[in-house]
Amino acid sequence: MLPLSRSLVLVLLFLLGIVATAMAFAGTVPIFENVGNVVPLVLAAEIVLYFFLTLFTNPRIPLVSTIVLSVGMALFRAIACVLGSAAASAFSEGQLQPIEGWMVAWIGNPIGVLIQFILLALAAPHFLEMVFPDMIGRETRQKLLGSSSRPVESNRSAQNPMSDSNPSGGFIQVFSYDELTAVIRKSHGLEGFIIYNNEGLIVWRDLPIRLESDRLVAKLMALHDQLADVVEASSLSRVRKVMVESREHLVFITPLNQNFGMIMVYNQSTTPSESFTRLAVIAKTTREFLQWKYPGLPVTASMTQSQMAIEMVKV
Repeated sequence: MLPLSRSLVLVLLFLLGIVATAMAFAGTVPIFENVGNVVPLVLAAEIVLYFFLTLFTNPRIPLVSTIVLSVGMALFRAIACVLGSAAASAFSEGQLQPIEGWMVAWIGNPIGVLIQFILLALAAPHFLEMVFPDMIGRETRQKLLGSSSRPVESNRSAQNPMSDSNPSGGFIQVFSYDELTAVIRKSHGLEGFIIYNNEGLIVWRDLPIRLESDRLVAKLMALHDQLADVVEASSLSRVRKVMVESREHLVFITPLNQNFGMIMVYNQSTTPSESFTRLAVIAKTTREFLQWKYPGLPVTASMTQSQMAIEMVKV
């Protein structure tokens, strides 16, 4: 027996259907007198249709990713038509020219184009769920996986306590930065994180995004403390964490204790409510690990942290 995931099987079936459709229509008579003249128009219309279909069915996908995905889907259909026409030419024993058959299968017959478009649109969400799961929203993922996904997730949580979002004691015990990274990386939609000390120096970084991390940490430390002072001066309770939402990211800034703080960057495939449910466990897990790893660190006054961060921003 060869166990395969449901999404993989569906993707393979849809892709075989696209190639088979190209084979079936490669030898038909095109409706256009000169197929080459309509290539730019049909290709542009196809990319636009893919773009709006992706945008409306899953609005959490960033705009740039939507454009790349639309172009990639159009390119894949062209490649599938090449394979289908080549197979049709081989079965026809040379009676069908591969290039002519490819153009007909790709653009020449609207019925074949429509069938391929539908099959590709059905295959795309399952492909993204397998390869780029962070680009799929939670509701879309539940629809793709069906009702059987919930018991599977429960069984996984029972077998692997590291994946439990509400572990006993409110945190997960780890003994190295690699183990800590593995725990934090289980958060849905997480792009990466930075752990920094009270001097604004980066202690640990797992953030693939290219940016000036040192300057980002210094500025966010200063702004967090300034905002906390303003809120506290207004007779409100002290700020524990700050969330900044941009077009493509959610950024959480939270002090862990007097000596360390953390910055977490999420993409737009997750919501603030989903992030908050995991953030408390992550913060306590990281805090407990740092206190275990650095037991001799003195308690530093919070004013020193603010002053140092502000001075680094000025520099």
